[in-house]
Amino acid sequence: MRSPALGLAALVAFSLGGMAACASSPAALPWGQPDVAPDLPGTFVDAMTGREVADAVVYERLGAVEVVFVAEAHGEPAHHRLQAALVMALARHHGGRTVAAVEWLPASARGALTAWLAGFEDVERLRAAVAWDDVWGHSFAAYVPFFETLRAARIAIEPINAEPGLARAIARGETLDAAQMALLPRLDTGTPEHQSWFEQQMSSMAGHGHGHAVGPGGMERLYRAQLVWDEVMAANVIRLLEDKAHVVVCAGSGHITRALGVPSRIGAASHLIVMPLATLADVHARAADAPFPTREADLFWVP
Repeated sequence: MRSPALGLAALVAFSLGGMAACASSPAALPWGQPDVAPDLPGTFVDAMTGREVADAVVYERLGAVEVVFVAEAHGEPAHHRLQAALVMALARHHGGRTVAAVEWLPASARGALTAWLAGFEDVERLRAAVAWDDVWGHSFAAYVPFFETLRAARIAIEPINAEPGLARAIARGETLDAAQMALLPRLDTGTPEHQSWFEQQMSSMAGHGHGHAVGPGGMERLYRAQLVWDEVMAANVIRLLEDKAHVVVCAGSGHITRALGVPSRIGAASHLIVMPLATLADVHARAADAPFPTREADLFWVP
């Protein structure tokens, strides 16, 4: 799993750790809306002013946009509880079709996931059906409450990530076969802020012992691998928007922060970014009265 340069290990730790084939447009499922939205957990803070935000204002801001991005550190239970609560809140307070779009699985897992959501099988059957341990690998137990909560509420969950191995092949500089080429999206490298931010994060990780020094061409390959994930997820979000859904994207913060990854690739769709942090002190230190990409999010959240 390690590439000749900084390697894929560091890239996977960064992107899949949550610094944290495109599917056809899904048909609307005949599911209702939850009767009651749970109280929102933790504390929300405006990322520009540093002031706490009441739940009623959070509901209002959720409903004012087409896409809500909720960042995560993969496998962090509190973050996945937050994601489930925000999906429920959007569905309950704003009606319409609400869809949770998740990074955790590739689009090809949609059939198995949709079948599980529509049935009554034990959640361990889902784990096997989508090959969770091979495809994602983060603690399945941390995600179980999310899956079970949304199934009980009859809310659709859509997998939006790239197919396994595609980004890894790009990071390693491997020659893609015909099947992989068919899955490769157009990679928009025209955002210098994103590339600069990415390279800073990779260099920081290497400096802290989480990777190796980057050899010639290595950083460019790693960045292109990151773009594969971002572009595929964005394309799948756009398809959901075309189906007139409210979309809540659950993904690692490296794909969301500063609106540089997936958010920058969904066209003119309006969006809101919710970024979990550990403490209120972290929030106040990182609040910035500035536009993206200087600031990190629209709302910070602490448990």
